[in-house]
Amino acid sequence: RRGYHTAAFPSHSYFSSETGFEQGFSHWQPYKISKGRQLFVPTAQRVVTSAFEHLGRLEPDPTKPYFLWLHIVDPQPNYLQHLGVTQFGSSQVDRYDHELRYVDNWLEWFFKNLRQRQDWSDSIVLIIAGTRGEDFVFDKPARLDEATLRVPLIIRIPGVPPRPVERRMSLIDLAPTILGLAGINKSDSGRIAMNLRGSTLVKNLVGKDSKSQPILAESPSTDTSRKQWAWLEGALKLHYDGQDSAWRVFDVSRDPDEQIDLAA
Repeated sequence: RRGYHTAAFPSHSYFSSETGFEQGFSHWQPYKISKGRQLFVPTAQRVVTSAFEHLGRLEPDPTKPYFLWLHIVDPQPNYLQHLGVTQFGSSQVDRYDHELRYVDNWLEWFFKNLRQRQDWSDSIVLIIAGTRGEDFVFDKPARLDEATLRVPLIIRIPGVPPRPVERRMSLIDLAPTILGLAGINKSDSGRIAMNLRGSTLVKNLVGKDSKSQPILAESPSTDTSRKQWAWLEGALKLHYDGQDSAWRVFDVSRDPDEQIDLAA
């Protein structure tokens, strides 16, 4: 409704027609991989090149903005090997770094080509580096620890000097932030506004600090782990582990590895 051309290039079996993610996209081009093969198929090259080919068909026009979504699955826990990509060693961390280099190579190619477009000086880039972090603990059930929850978010805005933003954010803040960067207020976005519970980070991005909000994280029950909750407020983190039916409290500013339980 705001005149944006919208295109998406997702790469996971989850993005099937049943999930409804294609709603609102003018161009929907999923890289479908069957669920059983997801861990064995690289995606960065296919997604990035497909997205740039589509972008090449859009003439730079300030009156016709576009929203482009790239979704890359790599790296996966079994860590694939990629020909022509730097090898770091044979350990789990080395193989993980190798997969990151594979993704970085294709993102570098993508941004190099984006910079050659006439609309690069007007382009906002938002990167969420991972749906979760990696703690390299493979023989234990998943936990909502800091290594898993603290995922980098990188945003590039033309004319805004780069700087770190220290306040924590939640995934529910992403949609209001994207709308804010597009100049669309929650109150202007129609019925979707009722579902946007988060807050925009735009003020933080342009140098204005705002108070951090409490954050709720949760992990559902799976075949290997029980449901978990984590509540973060300031430096303190309240964690419920369904595996042990136990409540724990940590000061993550002083104890990021969560070794000292303060619940008592």
